[in-house]
Formats: sequence, structure tokens, C-alpha cells
Amino acid sequence: RGWHTATRLSNDRIMIVGGAQIGKARTITLSSTFQLIPTKSDYTSINIVPWKTLASARAGHTATILANNYILITGGMLAKDFFSPQNTLNSMELFNENGEQKSLTVKLSNARAFHSATKLEDGRVLIFGGLGSETTTVGKAEIFHPDIVQGIRANPRILDHRKNRFFHSATFMSNGSVVMLGGVTLTG
Repeated sequence: RGWHTATRLSNDRIMIVGGAQIGKARTITLSSTFQLIPTKSDYTSINIVPWKTLASARAGHTATILANNYILITGGMLAKDFFSPQNTLNSMELFNENGEQKSLTVKLSNARAFHSATKLEDGRVLIFGGLGSETTTVGKAEIFHPDIVQGIRANPRILDHRKNRFFHSATFMSNGSVVMLGGVTLTG
């Protein structure tokens, strides 16, 4: 399994979401999720427990913990012709740690994979960069408002950013800024 997410939950379990099984003959995108449950406090022994099935199989997505222990899953790609532009996703999924799924009617304005999703101090999520649906890097950042968890439809706010990139890191700083480092850019 590669291009999955591994997210630490509040109960010190680790949730593994999606990803791809990459083989010589073909690549398969996964819709499975499971939890790693430590049986010893030093994590030298764990149980692997199947969890939920995603509405859309995805790899190269993000998983971000929101308030009330909800997990926001954004974007990603399907593995068939993996880097084909029509396989980039703009869908989002929402779970809580107990496995309850919430359906989201709002979608990302831009399909993207290998992007970043950074929780901000006020609970919003900055979704930045990524490989887009036209085999280019995405030139717009979006803000996801967690009010959607309360059943209020919220549209992401779109922001312009200077340097389009994917496979980068994004770190929230104590002064409220988000620092983007590295990544891959496409030209042409």
C-alpha cells in the first residue's frame, strides 16, 4: 500500500485510509480503511482492524482531523491510468472516530491529488496545490469551513497562490501562517 494516509486519532489509534497497491502489471486504488490499535503502550504490538469503506477509492488524498474528532478526506486519484487527468478527484468524505459517515454535498472547486490540507487555528482547513485534472499543478488554494459538520452547506473559498506545486509539505506556524516547502512544479 502506498499513497495512503495514516492519521493519529484521539484514542492513540492510527487510521489508514485508501492508497494504492502498486504492481508490475497494474495499480489498484483502494477504498478500504483500517485502524492500527496498539496492544502495548510502546506500539511494539498492534492489532489491525478493518474499519469503513470509502465512497470513492482514492490515493494521493489528504486526511485532516477536525473539531469533534471528525476526519476530512479530500481529493486524490484513481489508479487506472494513474496520472491520467480524468482520474483526479474533487470529492470529499467525512468520518468521525466512531465510524459515522457524513455525506458532503460540497466538492473541491479543483480536482487535486498530492496536495496538502492544513488545519488552521480557527478550525478551517487550507487545501493547497496538488496535481490537477489537466495534468498541471493546481493554481488555486481553497478553504474548507467545518460548519459543514453541523449540516450547513459551505462552499470553499478560493485563494490564489504564487507557486503551483504538489508533493510539498505545509506546516501551520504559531503566528497563524502556513509555510509551504519543497514539492514538484510542472512547466510548459
